[in-house]
Amino acid sequence: MSENMITLTLGDWLYNAGIVGLVNILEHSGDEVIYNGQDVSFKIESLDNFDEKFFNYFINIYEKRLAWSKIVSYGEEIERFELNEYKNFDEKALENLNKYIEDAKTKNQK
Repeated sequence: MSENMITLTLGDWLYNAGIVGLVNILEHSGDEVIYNGQDVSFKIESLDNFDEKFFNYFINIYEKRLAWSKIVSYGEEIERFELNEYKNFDEKALENLNKYIEDAKTKNQK
């Protein structure tokens, strides 16, 4: 391999899990990853701005599962009620809002 490449060789399960995570992040950001048997290689430059790549990957993959995302997405529902001057905000809408709040509180405690 070239001098500007990093090659990682698979090992035990915990080390391999780390490699899988690293590869997922690099591929998600568009970096080239080369597979060769038990080896995984990528350019050293792929690690530039890795912190940004890391957070972009996790936000992109897990955003919909975060309590924050659920709360923000419910804002659109509230805006619809505001536009209609709360005409459609009935008992069922209040139950749904309370369910969202309870769900968000539960997820933040874990």
